[in-house]
Amino acid sequence: HDFKKMAAALPIRPAEVFASLEKRPVTRVEGNSNNPGSRTITVSGMAEIEVPPDRIVLSVSVLSSKNSVEEARLSVKRRCDYIRQVLRNHGMREKAYGTSTSVWKDVNAWNVRTEFTVTFADAAVCETVENLLTEKLQTGVIVSRPVFSHSQQSIESARQHTCLLAVQNAKSKAIRIARALKEEVGRTISVCEESLDEYQRGETELGTADYRITTQRQMELAAHSLQATVNIVFELTLRRNERVGKK
Repeated sequence: HDFKKMAAALPIRPAEVFASLEKRPVTRVEGNSNNPGSRTITVSGMAEIEVPPDRIVLSVSVLSSKNSVEEARLSVKRRCDYIRQVLRNHGMREKAYGTSTSVWKDVNAWNVRTEFTVTFADAAVCETVENLLTEKLQTGVIVSRPVFSHSQQSIESARQHTCLLAVQNAKSKAIRIARALKEEVGRTISVCEESLDEYQRGETELGTADYRITTQRQMELAAHSLQATVNIVFELTLRRNERVGKK
Protein backbone atom coordinates (compact mmCIF):
# COMPACT_ATOMS: atom_id res chain seq x y z
CA HIS A 1 0.00 0.00 0.00
CA ASP A 2 2.99 2.28 -0.23
CA PHE A 3 2.43 4.70 -3.10
CA LYS A 4 6.16 5.28 -3.57
CA LYS A 5 6.74 1.55 -4.02
CA MET A 6 3.92 1.41 -6.53
CA ALA A 7 5.33 4.35 -8.46
CA ALA A 8 8.75 2.63 -8.58
CA ALA A 9 7.22 -0.17 -10.69
CA LEU A 10 5.82 2.09 -13.38
CA PRO A 11 5.37 0.44 -16.78
CA ILE A 12 7.61 1.87 -19.51
CA ARG A 13 7.05 1.23 -23.17
CA PRO A 14 10.07 0.60 -25.41
CA ALA A 15 11.47 3.61 -27.20
CA GLU A 16 10.45 4.23 -30.78
CA VAL A 17 13.56 5.27 -32.65
CA PHE A 18 14.54 6.46 -36.10
CA ALA A 19 18.01 7.51 -37.16
CA SER A 20 19.45 9.58 -39.95
CA LEU A 21 23.07 10.21 -40.83
CA GLU A 22 24.28 13.57 -42.08
CA LYS A 23 27.69 14.43 -43.52
CA ARG A 24 28.97 17.65 -42.05
CA PRO A 25 31.77 19.84 -43.41
CA VAL A 26 35.18 18.64 -42.36
CA THR A 27 36.42 20.30 -39.21
CA ARG A 28 40.12 20.23 -38.90
CA VAL A 29 41.83 20.79 -35.55
CA GLU A 30 45.38 21.96 -35.70
CA GLY A 31 47.83 19.41 -34.26
CA ASN A 32 45.15 16.65 -34.10
CA SER A 33 44.95 14.08 -36.85
CA ASN A 34 42.26 12.01 -35.17
CA ASN A 35 39.39 14.18 -36.36
CA PRO A 36 39.33 13.96 -40.14
CA GLY A 37 35.61 14.64 -40.29
CA SER A 38 32.40 14.60 -38.31
CA ARG A 39 28.99 13.04 -38.76
CA THR A 40 25.85 13.20 -36.65
CA ILE A 41 23.05 10.80 -35.82
CA THR A 42 19.53 12.05 -35.07
CA VAL A 43 17.50 9.79 -32.79
CA SER A 44 13.91 9.95 -31.61
CA GLY A 45 13.08 8.30 -28.27
CA MET A 46 9.77 7.77 -26.49
CA ALA A 47 8.80 6.75 -22.94
CA GLU A 48 5.47 6.35 -21.19
CA ILE A 49 4.73 5.94 -17.48
CA GLU A 50 1.66 5.77 -15.26
CA VAL A 51 1.57 7.54 -11.90
CA PRO A 52 -0.82 6.25 -9.20
CA PRO A 53 -2.73 8.91 -7.22
CA ASP A 54 -1.05 10.05 -4.02
CA ARG A 55 -4.10 11.74 -2.50
CA ILE A 56 -7.43 10.16 -1.51
CA VAL A 57 -10.24 12.32 -0.13
CA LEU A 58 -13.13 10.76 1.77
CA SER A 59 -16.22 12.80 2.69
CA VAL A 60 -18.46 11.85 5.61
CA SER A 61 -21.69 13.71 6.37
CA VAL A 62 -23.53 13.44 9.72
CA LEU A 63 -27.11 14.74 9.89
CA SER A 64 -29.64 14.93 12.73
CA SER A 65 -33.17 16.37 12.88
CA LYS A 66 -34.71 16.96 16.32
CA ASN A 67 -37.37 19.05 18.01
CA SER A 68 -34.70 21.26 19.60
CA VAL A 69 -31.37 22.45 18.30
CA GLU A 70 -29.64 21.18 21.46
CA GLU A 71 -30.87 17.64 20.86
CA ALA A 72 -29.78 17.76 17.23
CA ARG A 73 -26.32 19.04 18.17
CA LEU A 74 -25.90 16.34 20.82
CA SER A 75 -26.91 13.60 18.40
CA VAL A 76 -24.41 14.81 15.79
CA LYS A 77 -21.67 15.27 18.39
CA ARG A 78 -21.86 11.64 19.56
CA ARG A 79 -21.37 10.31 16.05
CA CYS A 80 -18.66 12.87 15.26
CA ASP A 81 -16.75 11.81 18.36
CA TYR A 82 -16.89 8.22 17.14
CA ILE A 83 -15.62 9.24 13.68
CA ARG A 84 -12.69 11.14 15.23
CA GLN A 85 -11.84 8.11 17.38
CA VAL A 86 -11.85 5.82 14.32
CA LEU A 87 -9.52 8.23 12.50
CA ARG A 88 -7.14 8.38 15.47
CA ASN A 89 -7.13 4.59 15.74
CA HIS A 90 -5.96 4.43 12.12
CA GLY A 91 -3.13 6.91 12.55
CA MET A 92 -4.91 9.96 11.13
CA ARG A 93 -3.90 13.23 12.78
CA GLU A 94 -6.23 16.20 13.11
CA LYS A 95 -4.43 18.09 10.35
CA ALA A 96 -5.43 15.30 7.94
CA TYR A 97 -9.11 16.24 8.07
CA GLY A 98 -11.38 19.26 8.32
CA THR A 99 -14.96 19.73 9.47
CA SER A 100 -17.76 22.16 8.82
CA THR A 101 -21.13 22.44 10.59
CA SER A 102 -24.39 23.98 9.41
CA VAL A 103 -27.62 24.54 11.36
CA TRP A 104 -31.07 25.31 9.94
CA LYS A 105 -34.73 25.05 10.93
CA ASP A 106 -37.55 23.83 8.78
CA VAL A 107 -41.26 23.58 9.55
CA ASN A 108 -41.05 20.48 11.71
CA ALA A 109 -37.55 20.31 13.23
CA TRP A 110 -34.10 21.69 13.82
CA ASN A 111 -31.39 20.26 11.57
CA VAL A 112 -27.67 20.02 12.28
CA ARG A 113 -25.16 18.67 9.79
CA THR A 114 -21.40 18.21 10.19
CA GLU A 115 -19.23 17.22 7.25
CA PHE A 116 -15.78 15.63 7.47
CA THR A 117 -13.27 15.89 4.64
CA VAL A 118 -10.44 13.43 5.26
CA THR A 119 -7.27 13.25 3.12
CA PHE A 120 -5.49 9.88 3.04
CA ALA A 121 -2.16 8.88 1.54
CA ASP A 122 -2.83 5.16 1.96
CA ALA A 123 -5.59 3.44 -0.03
CA ALA A 124 -5.81 0.49 2.37
CA VAL A 125 -6.39 2.74 5.38
CA CYS A 126 -8.98 4.75 3.46
CA GLU A 127 -10.87 1.62 2.48
CA THR A 128 -10.82 0.28 6.05
CA VAL A 129 -12.15 3.55 7.49
CA GLU A 130 -14.79 3.82 4.78
CA ASN A 131 -16.09 0.30 5.42
CA LEU A 132 -16.04 0.69 9.20
CA LEU A 133 -17.97 3.96 9.22
CA THR A 134 -20.49 2.65 6.70
CA GLU A 135 -21.07 -0.46 8.82
CA LYS A 136 -21.22 1.16 12.26
CA LEU A 137 -22.93 4.48 11.50
CA GLN A 138 -25.88 3.69 9.35
CA THR A 139 -28.63 6.15 10.29
CA GLY A 140 -28.03 9.79 9.47
CA VAL A 141 -24.50 9.24 8.14
CA ILE A 142 -23.48 9.34 4.49
CA VAL A 143 -20.03 8.07 3.53
CA SER A 144 -19.21 9.15 0.00
CA ARG A 145 -16.99 7.21 -2.36
CA PRO A 146 -13.34 8.35 -2.15
CA VAL A 147 -11.99 10.81 -4.70
CA PHE A 148 -8.48 10.17 -6.04
CA SER A 149 -6.11 12.91 -7.19
CA HIS A 150 -2.46 13.79 -7.67
CA SER A 151 -0.42 16.44 -5.90
CA GLN A 152 1.31 19.01 -8.09
CA GLN A 153 4.65 17.76 -6.82
CA SER A 154 4.00 14.19 -7.98
CA ILE A 155 2.91 15.38 -11.44
CA GLU A 156 5.96 17.62 -11.89
CA SER A 157 8.25 14.82 -10.77
CA ALA A 158 6.58 12.41 -13.21
CA ARG A 159 7.01 14.86 -16.11
CA GLN A 160 10.73 15.14 -15.48
CA HIS A 161 11.06 11.38 -15.02
CA THR A 162 9.24 10.65 -18.30
CA CYS A 163 11.44 13.02 -20.29
CA LEU A 164 14.61 11.61 -18.77
CA LEU A 165 13.52 8.07 -19.63
CA ALA A 166 12.86 9.14 -23.22
CA VAL A 167 16.37 10.63 -23.38
CA GLN A 168 17.90 7.44 -21.96
CA ASN A 169 15.98 5.29 -24.44
CA ALA A 170 17.07 7.48 -27.34
CA LYS A 171 20.73 7.40 -26.32
CA SER A 172 20.64 3.63 -25.84
CA LYS A 173 19.38 3.17 -29.40
CA ALA A 174 21.91 5.65 -30.76
CA ILE A 175 24.72 3.63 -29.18
CA ARG A 176 23.47 0.42 -30.79
CA ILE A 177 23.21 2.03 -34.20
CA ALA A 178 26.68 3.55 -33.86
CA ARG A 179 28.16 0.16 -32.98
CA ALA A 180 26.62 -1.34 -36.12
CA LEU A 181 28.39 1.40 -38.10
CA LYS A 182 31.66 0.76 -36.24
CA GLU A 183 31.49 4.21 -34.73
CA GLU A 184 30.89 5.68 -31.29
CA VAL A 185 28.40 8.20 -29.94
CA GLY A 186 30.16 11.42 -29.07
CA ARG A 187 28.95 14.62 -27.52
CA THR A 188 25.33 15.74 -27.62
CA ILE A 189 24.69 18.38 -30.28
CA SER A 190 21.06 19.20 -29.46
CA VAL A 191 18.06 17.92 -27.50
CA CYS A 192 14.45 18.76 -28.38
CA GLU A 193 11.33 17.71 -26.50
CA GLU A 194 8.87 17.02 -29.30
CA SER A 195 5.83 16.27 -27.15
CA LEU A 196 4.62 15.56 -23.64
CA ASP A 197 1.08 14.16 -23.58
CA GLU A 198 -0.90 13.55 -20.41
CA TYR A 199 -4.20 11.78 -19.86
CA GLN A 200 -6.15 9.74 -17.34
CA ARG A 201 -6.45 6.20 -18.67
CA GLY A 202 -9.78 5.32 -17.02
CA GLU A 203 -11.41 8.75 -16.88
CA THR A 204 -14.58 7.64 -18.68
CA GLU A 205 -15.07 4.47 -16.63
CA LEU A 206 -14.24 6.27 -13.37
CA GLY A 207 -16.91 8.89 -14.03
CA THR A 208 -19.62 6.23 -14.33
CA ALA A 209 -18.38 3.93 -11.54
CA ASP A 210 -20.79 2.90 -8.79
CA TYR A 211 -20.36 1.40 -5.33
CA ARG A 212 -19.57 -2.04 -6.73
CA ILE A 213 -16.14 -0.95 -7.94
CA THR A 214 -13.28 -1.63 -5.52
CA THR A 215 -10.94 1.00 -4.14
CA GLN A 216 -8.00 -0.71 -5.85
CA ARG A 217 -9.80 -0.56 -9.20
CA GLN A 218 -10.58 3.12 -8.63
CA MET A 219 -6.87 3.73 -8.04
CA GLU A 220 -5.99 2.01 -11.30
CA LEU A 221 -8.53 4.05 -13.23
CA ALA A 222 -7.30 7.29 -11.65
CA ALA A 223 -3.69 6.71 -12.70
CA HIS A 224 -2.17 9.66 -14.56
CA SER A 225 -0.44 8.63 -17.80
CA LEU A 226 2.37 10.60 -19.40
CA GLN A 227 4.06 10.04 -22.76
CA ALA A 228 7.14 11.98 -23.85
CA THR A 229 8.98 12.05 -27.18
CA VAL A 230 12.39 13.65 -27.67
CA ASN A 231 14.70 14.18 -30.63
CA ILE A 232 18.44 14.18 -29.94
CA VAL A 233 21.38 14.84 -32.24
CA PHE A 234 24.64 13.15 -31.28
CA GLU A 235 28.05 13.50 -32.84
CA LEU A 236 29.51 10.28 -34.30
CA THR A 237 33.19 9.47 -33.96
CA LEU A 238 35.31 6.56 -35.13
CA ARG A 239 36.04 3.84 -32.61
CA ARG A 240 39.42 4.07 -30.93
CA ASN A 241 40.83 1.03 -32.80
CA GLU A 242 39.47 2.38 -36.10
CA ARG A 243 41.23 5.70 -35.51
CA VAL A 244 44.46 3.91 -34.72
CA GLY A 245 44.16 1.82 -37.89
CA LYS A 246 43.76 4.92 -40.04
CA LYS A 247 46.96 6.54 -38.77
